[in-house]
Amino acid sequence: MAAAGNRGPAFKLQQQIERLSQLPKAKQKVVIKMLDGVLSQAGR
Repeated sequence: MAAAGNRGPAFKLQQQIERLSQLPKAKQKVVIKMLDGVLSQAGR
C-alpha cells in the first residue's frame, strides 16, 4: 500500500481537476485550451 504522500501522478491529476472545477468558467476554458494544445503536440 502506498504512503499518503506517495499516491502517484493519477492522484495529483485528480486533485488538480478538483481545483480546476473551482475556478471561474472563463479560467477553466483557458486551462483546458492550454492542455489541449500540449496534448495535441505530444500526440504527434
